[in-house]
Amino acid sequence: QYDTNPAKDAVTLSQMVELDVISADLASFFNSDYAQLIGPKSPTLKLEWVDATVDGKMVVKLTSDQALTGVAASDFAGTGYTVDSVTEVTGSGAKEFRATITPTASGNVTVAMAADAADGSSLPTSAVTSVPSPVQVIKAAATGGQIDVSGGAERLIVLGQGADTIKLSSLGTTTGTVYAGVVAGAAVGDMFDVSALIKSAGGTGYTSLAVPDLPDTGAGFVELKNLVLTNPTATTTTVKFDITLDAATYENNKITGMVIDLDYDTSKVVSGSVSSITVDGVADSEKTYSPIVRNIAPASGSTAAITGKIAAPVDTAAPSNALVIDSTGKALSVTLGLSTAETSFKVGIQSKAVGGETVVSTSAGTFNVDVGIAKTARLAGTSAGVTANVLSVIEEKATVAADISDSNLPGFTSAVGDNQLKVLEITRAGTNSGVLKFQYDTNPAKDAVTLSQMVEVDVFSTDLASFFNSDYAKLI
Repeated sequence: QYDTNPAKDAVTLSQMVELDVISADLASFFNSDYAQLIGPKSPTLKLEWVDATVDGKMVVKLTSDQALTGVAASDFAGTGYTVDSVTEVTGSGAKEFRATITPTASGNVTVAMAADAADGSSLPTSAVTSVPSPVQVIKAAATGGQIDVSGGAERLIVLGQGADTIKLSSLGTTTGTVYAGVVAGAAVGDMFDVSALIKSAGGTGYTSLAVPDLPDTGAGFVELKNLVLTNPTATTTTVKFDITLDAATYENNKITGMVIDLDYDTSKVVSGSVSSITVDGVADSEKTYSPIVRNIAPASGSTAAITGKIAAPVDTAAPSNALVIDSTGKALSVTLGLSTAETSFKVGIQSKAVGGETVVSTSAGTFNVDVGIAKTARLAGTSAGVTANVLSVIEEKATVAADISDSNLPGFTSAVGDNQLKVLEITRAGTNSGVLKFQYDTNPAKDAVTLSQMVEVDVFSTDLASFFNSDYAKLI
């Protein structure tokens, strides 16, 4: 039934019209657009940017509530880009199309479809432009350079062939998510510079990055164990540790000596000593290793540089059954004296890859055995806690399905804590695309947390794993 009088404030009712309907799927029929009230209507169109490619192309989706005919690349012609192709999405019933375009220069790109470009069921299509807004395109110089990005936007950043730096700034300090854009062509050597955000946070800003306690990376033959740090006085520190071996033999030959190449901050060390185990394990017996030559602390009257090396041959007068290691694997014990009061001190063995020269000797020759060890001696009762103006970086990784929607992307496993920056690298399985998320505490004071916005960037790369594993972030 309807009002037969189209004038305002005047109602004249029609008859009630009744019709019996029989359908195999009546709900779908009643929910469909089954009524033609005025006459044929033009298709309702929507045009939106939905994807990008590694080489910086944009993929635009056209959807219609009617099947379309005559859709062609020339229908999408515009300024600042060229149209590479237009294809109908299989199974869409000619109601969805994808147009691939190549931006030709930096600037705002509005992808449009002119009126009467194609035909619907009864009438031609109307004009439509991109939704929700034009896309900001930034094309890097072919040789690389800095790209300044401020605020969130529908943005496509096309990197060049050189080392590009995307400098992020002014992204906000409130909660929520800011989308910095889509980065196409990311590769090892490219970098996100967020130093402007981190240094300016909270007014005074962060001044340095926290160096976490490194895990024991020495899965090799030589180890550092039993690290102990004490403060004998209010202005001094003593660090003690043992040098251990996995076995008394190497490649089935008894060890006859060793050179240990230690790695630590030699500028703080004022004294050092090395002691050997005994030939039979009894405290007052003869030492197994002698004479021990060490260069681990300044020598009186010498200006020679401290190398951190210890040369310890098995004493030639030692009996043939002399212990090379004790029951715990210990061969040598080291003590370092520091001129400052420290709560922690890092000590390690340099790896061969960075010039380390740790070797063991047997009757068969000399063998390099350093794979790199890094440990921290820490004062009892202390931990690697929060320090004002020092930022700790925590990295997390996730792999998701290629077709997962942005709303279903994972978040951090735990909240961002005091003076922390968390980075989440999300890889889409089987594709060249991923998502980078980060959030940080904008208040560099201790025991006070003010979260930044969550910053999100889509990343396209021919080798996403290598890019995510590279040093792509400039923080401080």
